[in-house]
Amino acid sequence: MGYDSDPDWTIFVDVLGSDPDLTDSVRGRVVHVYLNPKKRISLVGADFSAFKSYSYTDSRDPNVGGTVYYDKFGLRYSVYAKDRPDGRFHAGDLESIIYGPSEEETAKYRR
Repeated sequence: MGYDSDPDWTIFVDVLGSDPDLTDSVRGRVVHVYLNPKKRISLVGADFSAFKSYSYTDSRDPNVGGTVYYDKFGLRYSVYAKDRPDGRFHAGDLESIIYGPSEEETAKYRR
C-alpha cells in the first residue's frame, strides 16, 4: 500500500498477508514502513558511526546499489552509492528511510 499525496515523500506500508504458513499472531501486522524522498536529500558527511552497515547491489541492474545503515531498533537509512542514470539522485543521497522490526524481534521469528 503506498501513499503518494505528500509533495516531498512517498510512503509505503508493508503488511503481512494471509499466508497460511503465518500464525494468527503475526498475520495483518505492519512489517515495514518506507519513506522515499521525491527530492534529493544529501547525506554526504552525515555521521552514521552509531549504526551498523552493509552494502548492496541489485543483481538486475549493477548501476543500482548503496549502503544501508541500521540500528538494533529497526531503523534503516538507505543511501545511494552511485549517481542514478536519470540524474535525479546522486551518490550519498538518501534513497529511503525504513522502519521495521528490531533485531531482537526479527530473531524470534527466524528460530
